[in-house]
Amino acid sequence: MEMKDLLREMREEFLVLLKKRGWSKRDVERLKSVFQGSLSKVELSPDLFELAVRRALEGDLKFSAKLLGTDEVDVLEILFWKDPGKFPLPSEALKNTIEYDGVSDFVEKADKLRKKLGGRDFMDLYLLLENVKEERTEEENLLPLFEEKLKNLSLESLGKDDVEELKVYYELMKPHEKRKVLSLNVHPYVIASIVRKAASPVVIDGSNVLWKGGLSISYLDQVFTSLAHYKHFFFPYKIVFDRNIPHILPRSEREEFKRWESSPNVSFESPADDLIISLAVSTNAVVLSCDRFRDKVLPKRLRILTLGEIEEG
Repeated sequence: MEMKDLLREMREEFLVLLKKRGWSKRDVERLKSVFQGSLSKVELSPDLFELAVRRALEGDLKFSAKLLGTDEVDVLEILFWKDPGKFPLPSEALKNTIEYDGVSDFVEKADKLRKKLGGRDFMDLYLLLENVKEERTEEENLLPLFEEKLKNLSLESLGKDDVEELKVYYELMKPHEKRKVLSLNVHPYVIASIVRKAASPVVIDGSNVLWKGGLSISYLDQVFTSLAHYKHFFFPYKIVFDRNIPHILPRSEREEFKRWESSPNVSFESPADDLIISLAVSTNAVVLSCDRFRDKVLPKRLRILTLGEIEEG
């Protein structure tokens, strides 16, 4: 029996059980054999387990999560088995692939990923992420496909949508393929965005960084290499330059700077400080700068990293 057919049978088992009232211990064991995530390990009396399931189906995930002793996102599995076209199964593979903040964000990002990968419903997405998609054989090598998708991705154009898709392929790779990814001829920050979990976004004080590097564009690349290897990984990134920076650069650096001027991750503002702080606050990002912004009133939670800190690792 194909895995998808087995999942459909499991869903039928779940729907039949919902028609019953007053679950027995045996009913709960049948239910737990259907569940794939943390709900399969919950130890709860049959009456309370039934109450938790029915309250979840009514939309009260908070109550259900508290009763089951799990995260609200994990309770989504109950809704998945009821309607896999609308709710994702919160498998470990999916939770490790997308970064999310709460149930609504999880569902929204999972749906975005489903559409990107061409899944008809969340059952298709689950099968792909669990590496059991019907057409995939044991011998299939995902590395060439991964490299092909990586070709059009540069440090300057790197965005969350690109990374989310590549994370899926990376998660499905075998260990020997993953090791090869680390040695690909791609900027280390691009690779890190795929293989590392981000602690928070980062807003870079572009002009400050360039002055620190002697107005050399290559120093900006070095900074991203340091970010790739720093103990905490920061992604996505934004760079804010002063508007006059293209004219301050030595003529020998201006051509190289053009690739950053057209980047969707770059903004120009004068003075740049207010935009840097505003972006950092609105996105809960750290700021990378050697400027301590002492003439500004900074939120207490704003963290400023210096170039020295990231270069030391």
